Amino acid sequence: MSQLWYRLLGVDPASIPEDAQAYFTFTHPFTSWKVFALLAIMAAVVYGTFWLYRREITSGASNRWRAALAVLRCAVLLILMVLWLGPALAYRTYRPIEPYVIVLVDDSMSMSVRDHYTDTESIDAIAALMQSTPAALDALTPHRADLVNALITQQDGALLRELADRGKVRVLTFSSGEPTLLTTVSDEPDTEDPDELPTTESIEPIQPTGRGTNLARAVRSAIRDLAGNPIAAVILITDGQHNEGDDPLAAAEYASSMGVPIIAIGVGDPTEPRNIKVAELWATDSVFRDDPFVIESQIDAVGFAGQTLRVELVKREIDATGSPGIERVVDSQNLTINDAHAEQRVRFEHRPDESGDYVFAVRVPAQQAEITEDDNHRAQPVTVLSDKARVLLIAGAPTWEYRLVTTLLKRDKTIDLSCWLQSMDTDMRQDGNTVIDRLPETPAELFEYDMVLFVDPDPREFNEAWVQALRDFLGEHGGGVMWIAGPKFTARFLSSASTSGVRDLLPITVGRLSALDVESLVVTHPREWPIRITADGADHVMMRLDKDPQINQQMWDVMPGIYWSFPVRGVKPGAKVLAEHSDPRLTTPDGPRPLLVAGQFGPGRTVYMGFSGTWRWRKLGERYFDQYWVQSVRYLVEGRLLGTKKRGRITTDRDTYAVGSRIAVSARLYDADFEPLAVDAMEATLRPADGTDLTFELRAVPGQPGDYEGTAIATTVGLNEITMTLSTPDAGAPVRIGRQVTVEVPRVEFADTRLNRAMLADLADRTPGGLYLDLTRVRSLAAAVPDRHEVLVIKGKPIELWDGWRTIVLLLILLTAEWAFRKRLKMM
Repeated sequence: MSQLWYRLLGVDPASIPEDAQAYFTFTHPFTSWKVFALLAIMAAVVYGTFWLYRREITSGASNRWRAALAVLRCAVLLILMVLWLGPALAYRTYRPIEPYVIVLVDDSMSMSVRDHYTDTESIDAIAALMQSTPAALDALTPHRADLVNALITQQDGALLRELADRGKVRVLTFSSGEPTLLTTVSDEPDTEDPDELPTTESIEPIQPTGRGTNLARAVRSAIRDLAGNPIAAVILITDGQHNEGDDPLAAAEYASSMGVPIIAIGVGDPTEPRNIKVAELWATDSVFRDDPFVIESQIDAVGFAGQTLRVELVKREIDATGSPGIERVVDSQNLTINDAHAEQRVRFEHRPDESGDYVFAVRVPAQQAEITEDDNHRAQPVTVLSDKARVLLIAGAPTWEYRLVTTLLKRDKTIDLSCWLQSMDTDMRQDGNTVIDRLPETPAELFEYDMVLFVDPDPREFNEAWVQALRDFLGEHGGGVMWIAGPKFTARFLSSASTSGVRDLLPITVGRLSALDVESLVVTHPREWPIRITADGADHVMMRLDKDPQINQQMWDVMPGIYWSFPVRGVKPGAKVLAEHSDPRLTTPDGPRPLLVAGQFGPGRTVYMGFSGTWRWRKLGERYFDQYWVQSVRYLVEGRLLGTKKRGRITTDRDTYAVGSRIAVSARLYDADFEPLAVDAMEATLRPADGTDLTFELRAVPGQPGDYEGTAIATTVGLNEITMTLSTPDAGAPVRIGRQVTVEVPRVEFADTRLNRAMLADLADRTPGGLYLDLTRVRSLAAAVPDRHEVLVIKGKPIELWDGWRTIVLLLILLTAEWAFRKRLKMM
């Protein structure tokens, strides 16, 4: 429509878009019954005009003038009716709507598997995709994520450009959480949208680091995020692993209900994989020099039935800064795999000839066609101590506890035991590896030992000077003290004026000793009460009867109980209750009665054991009795043998973590005076095997002086060390403490790494127009994506024509013409 017509109609041409299509309409159209009313009015108008025409026949006017007058009248009435309907000029514009093409790419850890294809067609296709040759493919051994990266970026992103012809392409990665947008590619990019990229040059390569796979969540979220927008298809590139969330077929039903087809691209080999995994490793945390110890490991082998593998024991020294030295193979053996899915154990025995900190690892060299080599080894830190632990055992009477513990410690090659049985006649020979003929009397004599074990001692041989020497033994020399309470002497020892200072050294608090003394003599104990292990005790080295926490708890649940226990009021701040009484009658406002408590006095370690009868544990086998006592001794002497300046200890909730999981770290720290450290936060470092340090913070635990807690993220497979550095006065050398943990690949992602072709094909078939393709068969995806481009019609607001003054002028002109015609007729 020309500019002139717009102006004649009273319309500003600038108000009409250039690409708009203009048309006439009415702003007050008649609808339903109003249409019939309009027809009736029009009939009345025609009738009225005809009636007037008949009257004017007698006027003598010619037929031409009468007809002209009738037409003029009808025109006036028609114009009035049209104006009544509200004539307007409307316009509409057409906007094409571009649909979305969603590309979901699996970046979970199973996509790091290196498949070894055997069929020629797949090998040729993979070689072409990687721009290599079939002969060189074995040396290249790309993992699944490499293939996906090559598919997306080959020929400068030709795949995504082809898909962009079908709509705006959104590339997302997914594993167990919400999908992450990688890029957007469109053939008509919006330059105002920074997320849109017309090419693929800036697309980051897929990194297979996800700890799990949730296909259902990925499909649902990707579609739901585009609610209200047309979606041409969801292209799902994955190996079909699904180990979290809902059934992925339910997500296919959701996509089908939204009318969205799923095109599944399978990545990987559907045949059973081959893999060697060092699944478990068992070794003690500390050993003595020249003392043989056992390292045992479990080897899981899939696809190697009948083959013989070489299993190596590798040793690596850790220097004072925590840096690993050169590794060397100290032993090896051949292992014949007896089944297609084998779980077999290997056992090494090693005699360390030098003291220090070491890492021992069991390793199986990488085999041909393994899906991953990251799990072919497992490591365990071991501290080799230079000397035997010198233990002084002091007992008031020859109880069963004394006899069996003495026998055990005397035959242990890592312990040099000296016994002082106070009830023995002076002319009789004392027991032990190193026999003594009197109780140590001077501090120098006491300091020759690493630990003192009191078994309900008689206070009559001790005095204040001896108690002071014991205080220095703990506070200045880092020795260890274990106190086993008994019904005969303990109450008297703790209440005597000359020996009551021992109470300051023990990790427990006691009440009125005179009353306790009477109670211990008159109360009978006919019932056996189970020992209840606390959360702190479940992971303590003294209480660890099995490496598996569940089995360890089961062993303590069936352990014979106790008949007698020493009553105490509570525990001191910072002390850890490892075991408590299960009798509810002995519960106080502070909690159940403590039975086994571990504490610290300066650098020295202390343990209080408020019951007797561990010899009865031998009913389940000597192993548990022996393990408890040897571990207890080693725990108590560790502070002395590892250095008297040890000012802290780092612990973790587990020894082994999956990549990406959180490591819960706790630390017990002391200042230079061996008092609980009193700062708000401390810095710690997680050092993985590749040497990339990660710094994190440990915060002080409210109400527990010296205790700190924090978390770190396990990022690198292998042995990782957590370290902290504590300052020393007078600018001395800082004190370094550490703790090693093992990080492994998530087992759930590698439980079955085969391409799940059947599930992916079923998932695609459940959607309209769905399709399944192997990655090695992909030629062109654009043809499989339906064309769902749409055109959106946008209607503009009607512009009313003929404003008031134009209408009045037109009516005046018509009425004037009517008057002129009638006057002319009268003159005829």
